[in-house]
Amino acid sequence: VVAKHPKTTFIGAHFGSQTFDLQQLAETLDRFLNFHVECGARLRILGRLNPQAVRDFFAKYQDRILFGTDGGVLLAGRKAGSSKNITVYPVDDPDWVRVDPANADAVKGWKEKQALFYSRYFEYFETDRLDLVDPNGFAPESLRLRGAKLPAEVLEKFYHANAERLIPGLRPNGEKK
Repeated sequence: VVAKHPKTTFIGAHFGSQTFDLQQLAETLDRFLNFHVECGARLRILGRLNPQAVRDFFAKYQDRILFGTDGGVLLAGRKAGSSKNITVYPVDDPDWVRVDPANADAVKGWKEKQALFYSRYFEYFETDRLDLVDPNGFAPESLRLRGAKLPAEVLEKFYHANAERLIPGLRPNGEKK
């Protein structure tokens, strides 16, 4: 599909499902200049790779990688004892706990959990710490990750500039490229 539509911009979720092999992903990005990727739900994999290899990859493809997560708005997670298979449709999946926007305490708890979730993502990309906790880990035995410490100019593109460039309507105040 990507090859047949070279004028269409494609953004592959989850590093195009090639996170385990950055060399393969590099070959894909080199072959398809219209293909970009985002990093949602990939820190468990990236955090186990050599941090310098991750830094080098991000530096080389800094114009092609976007920040993303698998986070959902006002989802509190799976119910205790629910199936581990994620059902995308129907939207009213009974295994997901939803936060009632009218419940101030529930919303406050959700906001605190989201702040921790995002801070863990940022710590991974911005520091070289060796003891980082997986953003989805909320138990003491959660997986530990090694930070990538990406350069500031790469972070700028990764966090927002690439998305603003690629996705119409995202530029602040209607700015043009």
